Amino acid sequence: MSNKNNNNNNNTCLFITGNCNSKCTYCYAPTFYITEKEKNAKFKKNIQNVDQAIKIGANSFVITGGEPLLYKDLFKLLAYIKANNCSVYLNTNAILFNNKTILKILKYVDILGLPLDSLDPKVNTKLGRQKSYQKVIDFLKEYEENQYYDQIKLKIATVATSINLKSIPELMEIIPAKADLWKIYQFCQRGRGEKNKNLLNINLKEFNQLKKTIKAKNPSIKIVFATEKSINFSNFLIIPSGKVLIPSPRGYQILGYLNDKLTQKKIQEVWNNPNYQANLRRTYLLKDS
Repeated sequence: MSNKNNNNNNNTCLFITGNCNSKCTYCYAPTFYITEKEKNAKFKKNIQNVDQAIKIGANSFVITGGEPLLYKDLFKLLAYIKANNCSVYLNTNAILFNNKTILKILKYVDILGLPLDSLDPKVNTKLGRQKSYQKVIDFLKEYEENQYYDQIKLKIATVATSINLKSIPELMEIIPAKADLWKIYQFCQRGRGEKNKNLLNINLKEFNQLKKTIKAKNPSIKIVFATEKSINFSNFLIIPSGKVLIPSPRGYQILGYLNDKLTQKKIQEVWNNPNYQANLRRTYLLKDS
């Protein structure tokens, strides 16, 4: 029951830890599905999920959480994934960045995803990003100046909320022209974001106006705008228990368990959907199938 014979980008998100060193007010991670035990999932459990996903055809993995760099066996896990000829996309807030960590990222990661929501310290504090934004900015400066980083693809992710909406166009001043993608998401009411929706929510008209404003500046970088609606059913998320979740209008829908044949069939049906494949190429910079 495998898709290995086709050329699809069969992407899977691995939620490897519920631990985080940041408290983003808009965080849409499904932490309410994660037990305390799963917050510190054993390496063996995550490996089992990787093996099962590869068995049914997965060939690329997005590593997320929580904060993946807090997971003690992260690079051991990434090495295992790469040894199985799969690509790795790492989401991180960069708080734990240092020279040693960055060298390991360059060794095992194909695509690096970093968050940047504003250049204003006060705005970042309101969004819960006060620990990470300067670390991201410092890395972007190094990335711009050092050709050594050209071996890795870079994606910048911005969440548009009522708090940072007006300051988002300013980010073009700091995002390197050689970055591969800047993806701007409309705030979505999931996870912690559900609790803070009255503070952070923006409507589609406001989001489209942001899009118009940015495009008017003729940016040199590739930009993708993702509405709240477009995020629905956009990816699979596997938590340490093996439970498979998918974003839905009401938060997250439980698709089933990864070792269940019916769940596996549902995943493969989505992987084989041309629209899903097109969205993956826009979102994760994967090669065309």
